[in-house]
Order: sequence, then C-alpha cells, then structure tokens
Amino acid sequence: MFSTTVEIMSLVPVGLRPSVHAAAKASPALPVSITALYDKIGRTEPGLVRGLVQGSARRLGPVEAKRRFTVADQVHATEGVECRKDAAVIDEIPMAYKDIDAVMAAQADLVEVVHTLRQVVCVKG
Repeated sequence: MFSTTVEIMSLVPVGLRPSVHAAAKASPALPVSITALYDKIGRTEPGLVRGLVQGSARRLGPVEAKRRFTVADQVHATEGVECRKDAAVIDEIPMAYKDIDAVMAAQADLVEVVHTLRQVVCVKG
C-alpha cells in the first residue's frame, strides 16, 4: 500500500495528474478505496510527504547537482531572478529539476496552458 501511495502522490507535482484523487481514479492497480488512500496519506509523517513531493520534481539529486555545477553556472542560470547565488544553494540550480516545458508537453492531453509564469524571486536557506 505504501509504494502505491508514493507512486500516486508522485504523479501530482510533476503534473501528470492534477490531484491525488485524479491519480487514484486513473490507477488500475489501486488495491484499496480512495478513502483508504487518503487515510494512509493522512497518517504519513508530513516531512515524508513533503520529501516525496519535492523529490519527484528533481532530475538530479543534491550531491550530483553540487558535483556537476558551479557558482558561475548558478549565476548564469538565475540571471534576472533575485536569489542567493553561492555554493550553499548550488543543489537548487534550475538544471537539477525537470524541465517544466517537457513536463507540460507530456500532459498535453490533460491540460491547456493558458499562461506561462516567469520566476522573479527565489528564497532558499
């Protein structure tokens, strides 16, 4: 049940499903009711749920991102964005995350993009 919960929850932040409910309804292998799924999520430690959601959007883990990228890469990647640009936040470099355009293209049959937002500020640490 836990692995099914994780799988369903991971579909939401990457945009493959608009909600946990939609992901559960679309899951042919859900071994329990949607109510039982929500009960399981409700009994899961909030920090773990946050970790699952955050981790599902990452392309590279923090260690790999710090190994691959430099402060100069961070400065270039965040040009025009008000944020920290130092070695302590390199693991949050935009290239460590899945490309939002690719994520949206993968769900083109589920959504219609009507606006594209541009990041102007990022607060970390």
